[in-house]
Formats: sequence, C-alpha cells, structure tokens
Amino acid sequence: MVEPRRENAGATPGDGNDVQENILEDWLQEWLQDWMLFVNSNRRDLELAKKILILSPEKLSYVGTRLANLQEMEGLRENAPMEYLSLYASDLGDYRRLRDLQSTLQRLKLLRIAPSVKGADQTLVDLTHFGALHTLELHWCNLEAAPLGLQALHVHLHRLICTGPLPSLHHILVGAGKDVEDAAVWPCLTHLSCQKTGLASMDSSLTLLPVVETLDLSRGNITAIENIQVANPRLPPLTATAA
Repeated sequence: MVEPRRENAGATPGDGNDVQENILEDWLQEWLQDWMLFVNSNRRDLELAKKILILSPEKLSYVGTRLANLQEMEGLRENAPMEYLSLYASDLGDYRRLRDLQSTLQRLKLLRIAPSVKGADQTLVDLTHFGALHTLELHWCNLEAAPLGLQALHVHLHRLICTGPLPSLHHILVGAGKDVEDAAVWPCLTHLSCQKTGLASMDSSLTLLPVVETLDLSRGNITAIENIQVANPRLPPLTATAA
C-alpha cells in the first residue's frame, strides 16, 4: 500500500517564513483529509494485516498532533461540556473522521515509516497512537532520539526492521537512560533487522529477546558474532548476518 497521490501536490513546501509555514500547514491539512478517506476505505485490509500503511516521519508527526488535539478536545467532555459541544458541532465530519482514524491506527498491524524524499528525516518518530503493531519498519528515521512509544509495542511486535544510523541495540530495545534489568522483554519478537546502522557491537539488550529467530545486522560495522550467545544465552540457533 502506498500513500494516496495528489495531482496538485507538487513538492512539499519547505521551512521558512510565516507565509511558507502557513502554506505547509494548509497543504498538510488538505493531505490529511484525503489520507483519512484513504485509510477508511482500506480499513479492513489494514486491520487484518493484508496491507501495510506507509507514512513519512513528517506526516506521522502531523497525524500525531491532530490526534493529540482530539484527545484534548475529548478531555473537555467532563470538565467543560459546553465548550466540548461547541467544538464538536463546529466540525462534526472532521471529528468523526479523526475518531475513526484513531480506532484504525490502534488496531493497525503493519506500519512502515520512511522519508518522502531520499535521505534521513530528522523528525522525531512518535508511535504512541499505535498499540497493536505486529510489524514495524523504520527506514532512515531519526533513531538518534529513541522513538516515542516504541517500548510500549513490546507486547505484540513480531518483526522490527530499522535502516539507518542507530546508537545501539539498547537504544531501541530498552530506551535511552534505562537499564536492561528494569526493561520488559519482547515476548513475540522473532525477527530483528538493523541494517546500515553503523553499529560496531552487540549488547546485553539481546537478553530481552527470548524468542528471536532471525537477527540481521548486515551492512554495518560488526565484524564478528561470536559474542551473541554470551549476550543472550537463552537465544535459540539463529540466522544471523553481520557482514
């Protein structure tokens, strides 16, 4: 599955003065309306893992912002019901589409995040609106800053694929500033692929992968895998690539 194409989309406006920022905001709002219709029309296939949803980090960030606004609005239901009703009535159609989108993303099984143009995208990846992913692909995203919500996916995630610079395996499996001893295991993760990351070594975060079967660290700087069983003595025989 690919993102819906727009005939008049052209190049995404870049950063700059207020006029350019307003153009970008208008472009993203128009894109979101089309994208929500696109997701809704493919909802069943997305929820049944028959299709993969693809987003750029920038558009993922915008979707997250709109869903966060939706949550803030729903928080007014008890504290400020009149204000809530006013906002609800002002754009009923948009409200319903966002609610439907939120529901679909919470059930989504396959997600690929990749820049719209060639090269790494420094936008922070926020996965807090995805709670049931089985497969997650992060290609040339900003992995120097640990993706928000990634550790929360540990319960259901089966496949994690990362491409691009990565500080360490600990960074994605445990999280920055946390200890392995205090981290949750990934009980379903059978496939971990980290290619072109620049990693020079493995680490003890592998102990959090009790059922991993395939570990692909290819096209990086790791030259030996002799320490893999030491790092995780519970690992079964692996299909591992380090060259």
